[in-house]
Amino acid sequence: MVSGKKIGLLGFLILSISALHAQGRFDRRIIIRDSTMYAVEIKDQIGVLWICKTYDPLDSAAQYILPAGTKRRTIFFQPFAWDLYKDTIYAVNFTENMQNDRMTSLKSIPLSGLKRYTGKEQLHTAMLQAAFENGSIENLPLVNAVKEFTYMDALFFDVTKTDDAMYMGIAVDSIFRLWKYTGSWQVTQENKVERPFCFDLCQMQDKVVAIGDKGMLLSPEGINTGSKGSDAIEIAHMLLVEDEDTGMLYFLPEEAFNETSVSFEQIKILYKIPFK
Repeated sequence: MVSGKKIGLLGFLILSISALHAQGRFDRRIIIRDSTMYAVEIKDQIGVLWICKTYDPLDSAAQYILPAGTKRRTIFFQPFAWDLYKDTIYAVNFTENMQNDRMTSLKSIPLSGLKRYTGKEQLHTAMLQAAFENGSIENLPLVNAVKEFTYMDALFFDVTKTDDAMYMGIAVDSIFRLWKYTGSWQVTQENKVERPFCFDLCQMQDKVVAIGDKGMLLSPEGINTGSKGSDAIEIAHMLLVEDEDTGMLYFLPEEAFNETSVSFEQIKILYKIPFK
């Protein structure tokens, strides 16, 4: 269904956009590869993958049900943690289901096995599939966080996959940790922050970094505050666009994709995203 590699993103563009804090259609990120857009919508806790050409209207997208999803918290909003590497979706299943096991919550889901979404799927069936399938890498970072911290209301996490490793970032209370999996899990980075925060993991050049509110950047070198124009960035209400075709990385407000009669390219023009 898709080929190619995820690239190290060379550009980091912060746009001064005012987020309206309305719940948007898609969660966490938009991935562009070979002029194709990939996005995930959460419907009744279950993920639905949208795939369409960037020049076609969003409502022309093929939609596929993902055996993974997320619950919604009333405070400390946690977007669905997912990434696309080659022909596989990597995601953390965080649904409310008694069959869920935190140890098997990290899912690797081949695109070739996905079924088309029709809107008639039974939520219970989809959540059972999410609980039991595709958990080949044990989610020790999440299990360890639950054991270490008493209160998990302010738990935030995200994942990303590179050519050589699987990464998971977890923030609880004032601690951020970046975990790396290459057959076993190891903590490769730890930072103390002032408060719990939502973040996105991504590849920037040859590094895996976490981007927090107001453009705060957590990297192996430490914590960097946001650049000019980044005050409007509130991760929980923005979509991180990883454009592998141009090597650009930028944010758009989540409500930018609520109108589905337009294409991704038209949205870029509306928000004045430069063409590289």
